[in-house]
Amino acid sequence: MIRAHLCFLAWLAGLTLSSCAGDDGHPASTDRSALVSKADPSDEVIASVDDRPIRASAVVRQARLTGSDARTALQALIEAELLAGQAVDRGLLADPDVVQARKAEEARRLLEIDFEPSTPPERVPDAELRKGYLGNKLYFDREESVEVWHILAVAPDKGPPEPRRIAREQLRALLPRASAATSDAAFAALAAAPATPPGAPPPRSDAVPMKAEQITFPRRGVVEASFADAAFALAGPGQVTGPVETSYGLHLIRLVKRVPARHVSFEDARDELRKGAWLGWRHRALDRYLHDLMEKWSAQVNEGRLREPTGER
Repeated sequence: MIRAHLCFLAWLAGLTLSSCAGDDGHPASTDRSALVSKADPSDEVIASVDDRPIRASAVVRQARLTGSDARTALQALIEAELLAGQAVDRGLLADPDVVQARKAEEARRLLEIDFEPSTPPERVPDAELRKGYLGNKLYFDREESVEVWHILAVAPDKGPPEPRRIAREQLRALLPRASAATSDAAFAALAAAPATPPGAPPPRSDAVPMKAEQITFPRRGVVEASFADAAFALAGPGQVTGPVETSYGLHLIRLVKRVPARHVSFEDARDELRKGAWLGWRHRALDRYLHDLMEKWSAQVNEGRLREPTGER
């Protein structure tokens, strides 16, 4: 509850003090009347603190912000007004932290009323959406795929035959442990640490190098046919097959999951694309908005005076 009150007090100070700032951006006075914000005369006064009104719209807003009922929201507003009045008496209106918080709230409020209404998700241009669709074409339009881990014993078919024979024997010896692996991570770890269990013969001195890799692919067009056929023949997650020969060497293949086919047109994907593109598009729009303000209001930096913080306040 205290946190909700303090959060609202920060909001209240930023919102109400913005209407009483002097030309230099600092509060014009420490009079408590500075805490009274502009309001529609038809907005009913529900309570008052030191003749400062608490209006119906503020109670509704506070209730929505905190998810509380009207009476709890009103009590929070009264306590906020008490704290704000005491802050004025202590001369905190000109405190640097208060001034900075007020500026941050003014900036937030400006964006809320001047920028955000012009950049809702519905306004993301079609060009942005089409770029997202083409960049993720395999997500929206793909054949059935499988995701696997595989251990490759490196022995290219264009090299001498002996390494491929060794690779085949190596993976055959490793197959029982690969099939018994209880997770994808345990399966992949066998490539980096192929040492046999205690009491078993040590790894052969002429062993070929091995590596593990995760890959997702359709039945045709990405990996060699022998690899794809073996992977698609696996019945369920965790099942292992091999050794499977390709031009790169020999493989043990473990199925992670099947990825169903998906064929979604651009028009049907529009809503999903908009959700994905909106934040990036709005960020770029904000960059343009700030650039225009930089053109309007001159910003100057004294580079020679810029210092890194030392930890001292």
